[in-house]
Amino acid sequence: GAEADRICRTLASLLLALDRRMPKLGWRLLADALATIQIRLLAEPATGRMAQEGTERLFEALRQNLPAGRYRAILAQSSRATLAWQQARRATG
Repeated sequence: GAEADRICRTLASLLLALDRRMPKLGWRLLADALATIQIRLLAEPATGRMAQEGTERLFEALRQNLPAGRYRAILAQSSRATLAWQQARRATG
C-alpha cells in the first residue's frame, strides 16, 4: 500500500545518498544491505507478497538512479552474498 511505497522511496533515497557520500565504499554497503534484504525474504517466506514487491521496487529504483556499471557491481556482490548464504544453509540443514 501507500505506507510500503513511502518506506521503499525513503530507503532508496537513503541508499542512493550513502552511495554519493561514500564513493569508494558506498557500493559495498549497498550490496550488503540488498543481500540482507534478500536473505531475510528467503529465510522468512511468510513475509508475503507486499515485502517482495517492495524489494522489487527498491531494486528498480536503484537501477534507474545509479550508473549501470555501479548497479551491476552492487547486484553482483549482493547476489554472491545471497548465494553463499543459501549454500551455507543447505550445508548445515
